Amino acid sequence: MQVRCAAHVLALVVKDVVLLYHKSVGRIRSVIKFVTGSPSRLAKFKECAALEKIDCKKMVFLDVKTRWNATYLMLEAAIPYKKVFKRLEREDKSFRSKYIFKESESEALPNTDDDTVVIDNEDYYLSSSSESECEGDVSRKKNIKKKNKPRHHAPYAADWSYARCLVKCLKIFFDVTVKFSASVQVTSHEFLWQLALIHEQLVRLRTTGNRDPHISRMAEIMFRKYNAYWGDYEDMNSVMYFAKLLDPREKESGLKFDLECLYEQDDFRVTTVLKAVKQDMGRLYDEYTSMYSNDNAEEGTGSTAAAGVDDMTFWERMKIKGMIGLRDGWTVIFYWSAT
Repeated sequence: MQVRCAAHVLALVVKDVVLLYHKSVGRIRSVIKFVTGSPSRLAKFKECAALEKIDCKKMVFLDVKTRWNATYLMLEAAIPYKKVFKRLEREDKSFRSKYIFKESESEALPNTDDDTVVIDNEDYYLSSSSESECEGDVSRKKNIKKKNKPRHHAPYAADWSYARCLVKCLKIFFDVTVKFSASVQVTSHEFLWQLALIHEQLVRLRTTGNRDPHISRMAEIMFRKYNAYWGDYEDMNSVMYFAKLLDPREKESGLKFDLECLYEQDDFRVTTVLKAVKQDMGRLYDEYTSMYSNDNAEEGTGSTAAAGVDDMTFWERMKIKGMIGLRDGWTVIFYWSAT
């Protein structure tokens, strides 16, 4: 459940950035909708792709507007066909009449200096209706919206640049979301490391301003919103840290490494979280000991230790019990057979 919530937080971060560049995304989406709208248009598109010698097996397709991961996949597939759409502007009369008209490019492009999202495209409004509205009223409103829908110009060069940067930034979140959303394998032990990967990659992309200011700007917005949505790692449910501790490949050293990445080598905060997690796990261990032990004396000892667990006491107990095999020649097979 906690991992699913993490995937939802990532979606919130990404949606803000996608909406900021919704004008550029909307123009690319519109031309894709045009070429996939009929077999003849798609055939013309493939013909132009052959003339441009575009060797790409993945064909363009429309996204689901309300799903950022679908938008990411749509942009990823469309970027290699940039020259093909430019060729359509020259060779396809119907494409030219629909998408080429006078428009102020500076006003049409997104304002990347302000990350306040203002939606002026009805594609991004979710239609809703109350129970008192009849189907005719809803249909009439949809028809009015369709008539008032603004025209889309063909994508500008800047639109493709924004799309390329979006794909690079969104790939970070897309890959992690795929891992978080896995339903046939355990994902809780990878949770913290995936967050550390996002943190490290966003920090790296923020520093690429001299090479690509667009990527740097997007990464800065994502990083700021990521921190705002996620909050402090000190307040995270300790159970999420337990999964890392109980992973026989990671244990305390793996948890410490991930925290060092997230806290950017802030030793004090890393030590504080580690101490709190170990204490919580010690209390949990003592609670289970008191529940399942047949020895009343052990139950009393467990409940006493739960009030104030010494850091080393817990790990020594775990080592003696053989739950964590800190010994020469230890293997995963040994761990599984012992537990």
